[in-house]
Amino acid sequence: MEIDSISESIKDSFFRDMTNLSFNSLFHVPKEYLVGEKRLFGTYYIPYLSEMIGLEDKKKIVEIGNAFIFGRAFVISQDQILDNKERPNIDYLLLSPLLLKEFIVKLQVLIKKFNLEKEVKEILLDSITANKKEQEEHKNKITPYTKNDLENLYFKTGIVGLLPLIICSLINKPLYKDPSILIARSLLVCVQICDDLSDVAEDYNSKNFTFPVTHGILLSKKGKMSMENMYEGLLLSGLLEFLCNFIITTLDKITKEIKKISNEKCQMELYTLNLRNYIKKILEEIDEIKTKKEIPINYNDDFLKLKPLEESKDYSSIIPLLKKFEPANIAPNKLTK
Repeated sequence: MEIDSISESIKDSFFRDMTNLSFNSLFHVPKEYLVGEKRLFGTYYIPYLSEMIGLEDKKKIVEIGNAFIFGRAFVISQDQILDNKERPNIDYLLLSPLLLKEFIVKLQVLIKKFNLEKEVKEILLDSITANKKEQEEHKNKITPYTKNDLENLYFKTGIVGLLPLIICSLINKPLYKDPSILIARSLLVCVQICDDLSDVAEDYNSKNFTFPVTHGILLSKKGKMSMENMYEGLLLSGLLEFLCNFIITTLDKITKEIKKISNEKCQMELYTLNLRNYIKKILEEIDEIKTKKEIPINYNDDFLKLKPLEESKDYSSIIPLLKKFEPANIAPNKLTK
């Protein structure tokens, strides 16, 4: 499958629609940001998913991909609004419902054809509930996350689970639905953790207490709110290693699920393997730095059992590694080239 070509066609169709709908002239928001360029798969998600499941109709892939980007752009706009509730960007505020409307309108024929109204409603309600919970529990205050919270980070961008349903229905492969949804959601969790790790400083400053920020603070010696304590707990307690290993373990599970669907090695599997190797290398760099600095290396598969490191250690050389988790560094067009 011509992945790059299809990805470009999806992007071009989105930009064209944004112009034709007058969204570009009415709202001053970066269209490259809305399309998810260099973030969370961008326009590669649908071609990868289609190749894995077996949808070969390029026109149909672009059509579904276009709709998905409008849905993703809606989620991105919502994030911008929720992250800046005190002074929300008026353009995102007004554009957001229009993007959601386009997403629904573009997919409504397929949704009705395959009787997916119930699933769509559940996915959108789950997304709203997840956003509401995040704002109530993790905005401006420290609330510990649970194991379930970590595994369900995909809920905020729950629409990723709708596309496998549509594609499997379109080519009549009902047995592929559950594993495809599991793959999509699990991969999103991995990418979301990477995004959160790369943004710990920004999230701390904006009081957006993500998993690594929250448990970094809780795993510091003092357990009190400060940037220094956050870094100390994240980098010295074993929390960073836990998150790296959580991603690697999850990617291994994804690879097994992909093999149930695709007989030949597809781009989704290749990306998953490359991301695994990339995270593994970062983990090895962390181990190397900690060994040189005589910082204890703590591997624990249960973050609730981690403890603060009581003795002071210099962790400054580990901080730059966090930027390696940036979405731009793990984008499909970066890792699969």
